[in-house]
Amino acid sequence: MKIEAILEDFSFLEIIHTAVNYQKTGTFIYEGEGGDTARIYLKEGQITHAVFGEEEGEETLVNLFFRDSGKVHFKTGEQVTKQTIFSDSLELIVTYAERVDNVRKIQKELPNPETVLVRSPNPERGRNQIDITLDQWQVLSLANGRRTIKDILHDSGKNEGLIKEMLVYLIEQGLLVNPIISEEHIRTQLLFLNKLLDQCRMRNIHGTFWDEAVKKHLSDRADENPTIRYVLLKEGEFLFENSSPSVCNKFDIVDFRDGIEQILVDHGNREYGYALMRYKLETAQVEADNLTRPENSVIEQEMVTEKKTHDQGEKINGRRESL
Repeated sequence: MKIEAILEDFSFLEIIHTAVNYQKTGTFIYEGEGGDTARIYLKEGQITHAVFGEEEGEETLVNLFFRDSGKVHFKTGEQVTKQTIFSDSLELIVTYAERVDNVRKIQKELPNPETVLVRSPNPERGRNQIDITLDQWQVLSLANGRRTIKDILHDSGKNEGLIKEMLVYLIEQGLLVNPIISEEHIRTQLLFLNKLLDQCRMRNIHGTFWDEAVKKHLSDRADENPTIRYVLLKEGEFLFENSSPSVCNKFDIVDFRDGIEQILVDHGNREYGYALMRYKLETAQVEADNLTRPENSVIEQEMVTEKKTHDQGEKINGRRESL
């Protein structure tokens, strides 16, 4: 029985499951992208031994289940006398099947492996505590602003799949932040707020009324929301301060935007009335969305033009047929 596979196409667990089902005897040889190799030994459909570098046993096998890159091939008949795995192979596969599938989905949610994650100074708002396990705390402590995700996976010394699950959870809870995404998010929100300020100033050329209200809000909330540390209101425009990387989580950024928006809307309702202020709010959002939407490439523009031409042709043909 010949088994060869690339882990980008199949999970390690799925490949081993095939040999277990057919009660094969032999050895799976794993070759990682970095040149590392591992061996998994089977005897009549039961996994008896797994070795990866200096590590061996059931935990090593489980770690291999979560590998998502590299090549695997099966060598029939090769055996080893040493036994380090005694659990039923089918039960092991069933136990980890759902978790492996979840980790493969989680992999898509994680930033690039070279991304440096940092600990947030201000976790999720509205909660007195966030429950994390000792293992999650250890992973959190590894994010020191210098380690990449790849470094954290390596330095943790634990199952990569489980570490990925923990990283996604810590990001979702606002405990870990991707500074690049954080900065992009802040800039997007500032673009909207600047458009909203422009709309609000239409009856107040100098804008001091609006600016003073915003500055007072920023001053009052400076100690509560770290996002304010990275934002300046200069010459009537919100600017992002580039002197240091942003470590603001999504909750802080949304809270910052909502606070400024509320100040402007409250004053706007008194200045313009509810209906007109609502229109200004919607106009500011549309203008900001149009500016943050990526420009169509030449190819995309050609595709749009082709589609319009095709649709027009279809309409003309339809009219001719109806005649």
